[in-house]
Amino acid sequence: VYSDAWWHKLKNGTAVYGVFWDPGAGNGGGEAVVKEIDLLRIFWEPGIRDIQQSEQIFTVEMWNPGALYDRYPQARGEVHRDSLPLSRYVREESFSDQNRIPVIDWYYKKTEETGDGGQKTVLHYCKFAGETVLFSSENSGLPCWYEHGQYPFVFDRLFLMEESPAGFGYIDVMKSAQLSIDKLNQILLRQALQYSKKRFFIRAGSTVNEEEFADWDRDFVHVAGTLGEENLRQIEVSPLDNVVYTMLMQKIDELKKRRELQDCYLELGHLYYDLLQDGKEDAEKAQEISERIASLKVVLETARKACRSKDQEIHMGACPHCNKLVQSDAMFCSYCGKAIHTNQE
Repeated sequence: VYSDAWWHKLKNGTAVYGVFWDPGAGNGGGEAVVKEIDLLRIFWEPGIRDIQQSEQIFTVEMWNPGALYDRYPQARGEVHRDSLPLSRYVREESFSDQNRIPVIDWYYKKTEETGDGGQKTVLHYCKFAGETVLFSSENSGLPCWYEHGQYPFVFDRLFLMEESPAGFGYIDVMKSAQLSIDKLNQILLRQALQYSKKRFFIRAGSTVNEEEFADWDRDFVHVAGTLGEENLRQIEVSPLDNVVYTMLMQKIDELKKRRELQDCYLELGHLYYDLLQDGKEDAEKAQEISERIASLKVVLETARKACRSKDQEIHMGACPHCNKLVQSDAMFCSYCGKAIHTNQE
């Protein structure tokens, strides 16, 4: 469980564990079990840092209708597939849980009076699907579900995030640089496609047979009359500014440096943990890591300023015909192929 959860912790920044009592475990004697909780299937009160501060917690599990009706006969004929809006993972294979029924576990806290005139907080639990209650600790006559009043969930975070019990992971750390790399790669790919496919201006009423000209399998193209530049002209695609390639290389380098920086933070954290647990202090190693962190920060800040100055060197404008963004010094639009007339002209 912990190994599987660590995979999600590194990617998404948070691993969630649920600690429950399983009466069927331990050869029927019952024992506490730890289960991984899907972060997309647990919901809490916004704006809190500690999960125990939430007034209520909901978890969702998708059940097959047959299994649900067998386990809870009162749901048969009452609970059907529900259009509950849930975030889902993007999968390559054709998998769908649309025929399953969302079953919700609801944990909530209540304050009760004690025998000595004081107060205590207890935890109650309710399981329901649609509008049908499948189980309720209050309806079952139980004084509470957990007398200690604590939710049975533990949030294990990689990097802390303000006003949230969840954290952020390596994907979030690298996201900004990776998005820039993806956009720059799209620009390069689009430019390569424009270069590889030749396009032409053909004057209305031209003597060129357009159908034959567009068919690259034909060896001959018929022309009625004289063929001149006024009838057919190739659309010239303006080359990309070298600054695009420079920015792409800088963003790739930035991505590597950010990953290295986070690794330094983790290594420094391990040293501090060892110091707290075993009293082992490695001042020389800590100093070395701190110097690496300072150096990486200087490099990243320098790269950020350089990218900002490069951004200012690229002047873009909207094509007056298709409204797509093109370089302001382009003579023709790389999207619609029409001539661009500047204000100077």
